[in-house]
Amino acid sequence: MYKGIEPKEINPEWPEHSFEYITCLTDGKSKKVIHERYLNKQGYTRESYQLTFQGAPLISDKSSMAYQKAASSVSGKKRRSETLTKLNSDDNFKKVRNEGVLKFWQSDKSLERREKSSERIQIQYENGLSDTVREYYRTRFQGSDNQQDKSKRFQENNPSTDPKIRQRMTETYIKNQLNGKHNVVTYRKKQFRETKIYYQSTYELDFLEYAFNIKGLTEKEVSNAPALSDNSYTHHYYEPDFLLFGTYVVEIKSWYIEQLQERNSPGILLDKISLVKRKGYKWIYVKDKDYSELDKLIS
Repeated sequence: MYKGIEPKEINPEWPEHSFEYITCLTDGKSKKVIHERYLNKQGYTRESYQLTFQGAPLISDKSSMAYQKAASSVSGKKRRSETLTKLNSDDNFKKVRNEGVLKFWQSDKSLERREKSSERIQIQYENGLSDTVREYYRTRFQGSDNQQDKSKRFQENNPSTDPKIRQRMTETYIKNQLNGKHNVVTYRKKQFRETKIYYQSTYELDFLEYAFNIKGLTEKEVSNAPALSDNSYTHHYYEPDFLLFGTYVVEIKSWYIEQLQERNSPGILLDKISLVKRKGYKWIYVKDKDYSELDKLIS
């Protein structure tokens, strides 16, 4: 049932919350749903209303159950899908959404969250999984039988497992990457200053700041590297982080991502180095913001 302040605590004559109706704590009227527009007339927003009357409900239990039933129905799922499709085809909506995501991604709050997450992961990596996390992976992570069946069917019928299709996918990706189609600002890729250089992680940004601010390099010396692949490379394709002086491929990693990739694809780092050398480039590896190799190269 409802928590928080009861209507009669504010005014003894106001009706209590019921299964079908809730009482607005600003004027005592019974409603099935308290909408934002109604609260605005009372001088509140949803946030300020629930902050003032902590725990105050905005929808009755009956209406909530009806909404959940409608949303989980076939027609409800269809309407939701149609709405999302319509929104995703709206250029103005996509622009506003992407601007909002980029604004948050580049904010101090986003950076603080990612740093805290990185600290938790490192502690977990050093001390092992907690009993709670182990229990979650043991009982829930694998999903329901239906989800496992879907995953199995997808893997069995996945077109990308066909060697010919994989080869075409690789060639198309490299062609698009060389034409600059992948170098666009998204919630993952950000543009570095006013250059044509794009980065994804905070480690890559730190490298660019170090190269430009400390070492005095320019866009002539630093650029995004081309995607690489050949018949001997078994991991589809490899897109290095940056290219120095048109000769040195720069790979930037944290200890955690290195461990994760090696665990999922043992030997992938050595495979990348071999591919880079076969393509006529030289290799520089920057791990955990250690720029000693870069310093030696420039000096």
